[in-house]
Amino acid sequence: MKTIVFDLNGTLSKSNEPIDSETGSLLKSLLSTYIVAIVSGASWKQMQYQVLDQLDIDRPEINNLYLLPTSGGSMYQVWGKYGWVAAYQNKFDRRDTVKIVKVLEDMVNDSELERPKSAWGKQIDCRECQVTFSALGPKAPVDIKEHWDFDNSKRKALVSSLQPKLQGYDIFISGKTSIDICPGGINKKFGVDELMKRLHISKDDVVYVGNSIFRGGNDYAAVEMGLEYVQVQNPENTKNWIRGL
Repeated sequence: MKTIVFDLNGTLSKSNEPIDSETGSLLKSLLSTYIVAIVSGASWKQMQYQVLDQLDIDRPEINNLYLLPTSGGSMYQVWGKYGWVAAYQNKFDRRDTVKIVKVLEDMVNDSELERPKSAWGKQIDCRECQVTFSALGPKAPVDIKEHWDFDNSKRKALVSSLQPKLQGYDIFISGKTSIDICPGGINKKFGVDELMKRLHISKDDVVYVGNSIFRGGNDYAAVEMGLEYVQVQNPENTKNWIRGL
C-alpha cells in the first residue's frame, strides 16, 4: 500500500484557504485505503483550520492521517484517547528567531517590494519551527497572490540575497508569495524521512504530490530523496489525480 504525501497550499487548497468540500470527500476516500500525510509550511493552527476543520472523518480512517506543519518541523497524529498529539517538534531557539526577523526586516526596508495593505496581515510570521515571509501578507486575495510572482523570479532573487546572511538555515520558496526559513536540515525531506521511520516503510512506498517541485521550491525534497512524485499546478489538478486512483 502506497503512502501518499501531499503539499497543502497550491496543491490541496488555494493559498491559505480551507480545502473545499470535494477535496475533503476525496481525502476521506483515500484514507480508507492509504496512509495520507500533508506537509506544509503552514503552522499547526493554520493546518487545523485549512484541513481538519473541513474533514468529516472519524476512526479508523483518521488514524491513517499525519499532518506535518512548518515544512516538516513537527508532526501530528491521532494517539488514542488523547486525540491529535505532536510526535516530535523541532523549535527555533529565540536567538535564531530574533536574528532571522532582523534580516527579513532589513531586506524589506532595503528592497522595493510591494508593501501589503494593513488588512492583508503581517509579512513576517514567527512559527515555532519556522519563520515565514509573506510578501503581500497571508490574507492577500488569492488572485493578487497568483499574479505577483507567477514565475518565482522575485522570490528567487530574495532567496539569493538572504542566503549569505542566513547561512546554516534552509530557505525555500513556498506558496505564491512566501519564503520559508527553517533550521538547517529541518525541512520537508526531514519530515518525510521521519514519517517513513514511524511507518517502517521505504521511499519506494511513498508518492509525493506538490506544486513547488522545482529547484529552490519547498517540495523539491521529493526529487532529492528519489521519491515517486506528481507535480501539479493547482488543486484541480490534484483532484483529477486522486480521482484517477
